[in-house]
Amino acid sequence: MGQSLARLNKVELINLPQLKGRDRNDIVLTSPSLHMLRVRDCPQLTQLFEYSGYNVSSLEILSLSGLAELRVIWSGPIQVEHFQNLTQLTVRDCRRLRYIFSRTIARNLPQLRTLIILD
Repeated sequence: MGQSLARLNKVELINLPQLKGRDRNDIVLTSPSLHMLRVRDCPQLTQLFEYSGYNVSSLEILSLSGLAELRVIWSGPIQVEHFQNLTQLTVRDCRRLRYIFSRTIARNLPQLRTLIILD
């Protein structure tokens, strides 16, 4: 990743009708400084994170809304520490989402303070 994005801490992906999830979003989703990720109104998106190579351990706020085709947040193996700093999770209007986290991950969210799930 270029040095120019190494300090990127906030990403918002809004109203991207063609974004499907396999479009190599690595450049913004793997920033080691990423603290907030908001994804909204991306109707074709089926998965957010594709493999365990993503480093989201600094992620504090994750907001997902208007993702009609989202089936999984994370596909593939995930490490418990990936979401260790997550403090706020909002999931709204993601009707096809199968589950938010596995049981193992859900038990290991020590910083989670706010969980909002709306239809």
